Amino acid sequence: MITKDKYINIALAINNQYVGQVSALIMSIHKNLKEGRFVRINILHSTVTEQHQDIMKNMVKDFDNISELNFIDMKQFTSNEILDKYLYPNYITSESFYRLFMPAIFSQYDKMLYLDSDTIVCKDLSQLYNNDIDNFYAGVIKEPISSLEYNTFFDNERITNKSYITKKLQINPKDYFNSGVLLLNLKKLRQDNIQEKFFECLLNKSPFRYPDQDVLNIVLYKKVKFLDIIYNLTSPEHNNENQKQAVIIHFTGEKKPWIVYKRKETFEQYWKYFKLTPFYKDKEKELYLSLTSGYLDKPFIKIREEKNHYKIRIFFFHFTINKKYVKFFRKK
Repeated sequence: MITKDKYINIALAINNQYVGQVSALIMSIHKNLKEGRFVRINILHSTVTEQHQDIMKNMVKDFDNISELNFIDMKQFTSNEILDKYLYPNYITSESFYRLFMPAIFSQYDKMLYLDSDTIVCKDLSQLYNNDIDNFYAGVIKEPISSLEYNTFFDNERITNKSYITKKLQINPKDYFNSGVLLLNLKKLRQDNIQEKFFECLLNKSPFRYPDQDVLNIVLYKKVKFLDIIYNLTSPEHNNENQKQAVIIHFTGEKKPWIVYKRKETFEQYWKYFKLTPFYKDKEKELYLSLTSGYLDKPFIKIREEKNHYKIRIFFFHFTINKKYVKFFRKK
């Protein structure tokens, strides 16, 4: 018999374009979970096709340590059209707001781990999940100092994230956390009706530079437990020491490992798990070969993935290539 304390409850939020990436994440969770622990995975979505759901369910059906893989259609709670009006940066999607609904959606759970779909698990999640957060709304990881110094454009003004947090959010940047990994005390969030406060904040204070993350920081300010950076190691902090200790790597920013070759160690952390998924097919094999060919890892070359093509910049030259021609980049 599996006792309650053996379960790790996990929530993910994706759209249909991210089924491959989240499958790699699920594979990494499965491969690194210690014996005797089990996970229940819940995927919040509104666009994942039944075909893709079936592929993912079939992928995990023989995984002894994944006891559930549930798909929850968020259209029963809200519509993306409603959430879209709160979006400021065009690269953030309405799915990012789904984590704000979790206290009500998962009324059967007291505790749950939320992970962004651009993360990879490198070690067992038990130590993270076992953190005592009874007196806090959440266990969180601070935003790296290097990220706070990053220049951002907001309200017709170019300012650092640090200045934006101080002026717009009116909180101390030293206490600002990244929302890509959240250990949530759902019981306490429900007791204090925090979910309603999330949406009050969103309604009254929008727009935000990082909508879901900023709302979480404002509402949960001074009521969270800060956890070690190894549980949410973001791109700017990828040094050798942290890399070895990382439990979760978070591919923040636009240079995702399925778009561009950036750093070998973290790039391969993603691909070694993605290669084990049913989504690693001929097109993805060609993409992997092109990204590792040596042409796209130079500082003067940048590449951005769109739906059907890649936008590429070489020095000051810009051009677009259809994805079916990506093998053009493969080293001969």
